Amino acid sequence: MPPLTSGLRKRYVRKSRRQVRSLSEMIVTSMWARTFPEEIRRQINRSNEMVVLLTPESVDRPWVLVEVGAAWGKRQNARIIAVLCHVDVDRIPDFIGSKKAVPINSFDDYLEELRQRVERHHS
Repeated sequence: MPPLTSGLRKRYVRKSRRQVRSLSEMIVTSMWARTFPEEIRRQINRSNEMVVLLTPESVDRPWVLVEVGAAWGKRQNARIIAVLCHVDVDRIPDFIGSKKAVPINSFDDYLEELRQRVERHHS
């Protein structure tokens, strides 16, 4: 068999990489589909407060609303904090809009506020 030319070899390697990437994505997706949603439900049920990171990529994703809805459904007075990362306030979904929104640059302030609330709760 003659040696592969450089161009043919590169196409073969790219195709192989795509196939491997596709296979690994299928495996991860399959594992995620079985375990990740259940873990999210478990953690929502354990929590008193939810932090949802809204980015340009996540703000319109249905799973964000599903998770926030699950937290809100648990308790209608659930504390839900939207952390905004390159998202304007007007892009916050209505469902989350009535809740507190924190710009990502102020996230440390939110964490300090949370720490103080936890300390008061445990004292």
